[in-house]
Amino acid sequence: MVTLELFGIGVVVGFLGALLGIGGGVLLVPFLVLIIHVPIHQAVATSLITIIATSSQVASFGLRQKLTNLRLAFLLNLSSATGAAISSFVATRVEEKAIELVFSFILLIIAGLMLVRDKIMRTNITNGEAGYFGGVYYDPALKRQIQYRPNNIPAAFGMVLISGMIAGVAGTSGGIFNVPILNLVCSVPIKVATMTSSLMIGVTACAGALVYFRHDLVMPLLVGPIVLGVLGGTAVGTRLAVRLKSKWLARIFALLLVSVAVKMILR
Repeated sequence: MVTLELFGIGVVVGFLGALLGIGGGVLLVPFLVLIIHVPIHQAVATSLITIIATSSQVASFGLRQKLTNLRLAFLLNLSSATGAAISSFVATRVEEKAIELVFSFILLIIAGLMLVRDKIMRTNITNGEAGYFGGVYYDPALKRQIQYRPNNIPAAFGMVLISGMIAGVAGTSGGIFNVPILNLVCSVPIKVATMTSSLMIGVTACAGALVYFRHDLVMPLLVGPIVLGVLGGTAVGTRLAVRLKSKWLARIFALLLVSVAVKMILR
């Protein structure tokens, strides 16, 4: 029964995460803490493992479509993975209540980003030379090749260090931070930003998960059914996301995140 319950949670988390484009970690940790009563350190470790699995699933699609900028992802991952490793190391030495408070604060930030991201996101295209970190992809909506050249990479390098730290301490994917950084700071088209972020969060989560694994906080019996459920839910949610307008759903979900954050603060 417990295995089926964990699998069901994984399906719901994967489905909603893919549907809203926020990753499942932001949901999985509170689900495990508030419903299954898993200690938050183990919940964060489990979330990081599921992020690795879902990142591989989504990033493979981006690579096939040439929407993933490998050079930019590898460079920025030097910063984000370092941040995740450092924050994970610190988190294992901090009391559970403190981690819960930090996680609740991060939930409130994510809720705010979900409410405004459609207003601030934009697609930036350049007809100049792509350069070393640039790229080219085919956009079926525009029916032509799109060439782009990233800007402000040093600034983004510093910013993803922070998103990596958030991922390591809270078990979230960091994608909701990475995508605006890539799109707004680096001027990378939104489609490329999304797929590049999907690859980045897997590497970042791996860096954090290794620290939790070293401290025996990864529970295989917990991780197994959840990962299977998340993969299934992500596959369905990804297909449905193409057809649905999730504007109002995102607003409702943002309110849900606020209520979950308040509940975790008060518990």
